Amino acid sequence: GRVILNGQAFYVGPYGTAEAQARYSELLTRWEAGGRQPLVPVPSVVQVVTVRAMLDCYVAWLDATKRYAKDGKPTSQRGLCSRTLDEFASHVGGVPACKLSAAMVRQFRDRLESETANARTTINKKVWHVRAALRWGRDREILTRDQWLDVAEIRPLTSQECGGRDRKRPKRAVT
Repeated sequence: GRVILNGQAFYVGPYGTAEAQARYSELLTRWEAGGRQPLVPVPSVVQVVTVRAMLDCYVAWLDATKRYAKDGKPTSQRGLCSRTLDEFASHVGGVPACKLSAAMVRQFRDRLESETANARTTINKKVWHVRAALRWGRDREILTRDQWLDVAEIRPLTSQECGGRDRKRPKRAVT
């Protein structure tokens, strides 16, 4: 459920629940007490938001919308997504979102590639999860269009680029 006050949407929780009703009542009383003015100032475009804060908001959005969940339980992709975003946040988390570049995502991919435990498909999935989080940030105007287009141009690794890690074992004769 959501409520729109002064053109600003506030999500209160699952529609029809007691939690949503309580949150709605609390927002309405705060709005009335403040003279029906906006509850929080509208963020400016130059507001400094770190990459880590944006990724935390993305993860909260995943949980709120039940993405990567089946029968109410998180799927294995949800675990991979969380681990990947934590790794990415430790790599560039303190950087302001307005300074994020495709080069930083490529450096993260190169770091994943240098770890021998990661297969090419795993690296590509991890980069896909990072790109999904950044696309979410673009949709909410945390990232600029140019930043997103630069990141969107990053292509998945091909089998020739990953040092032959995904070659199968050589076939051997039957004993």
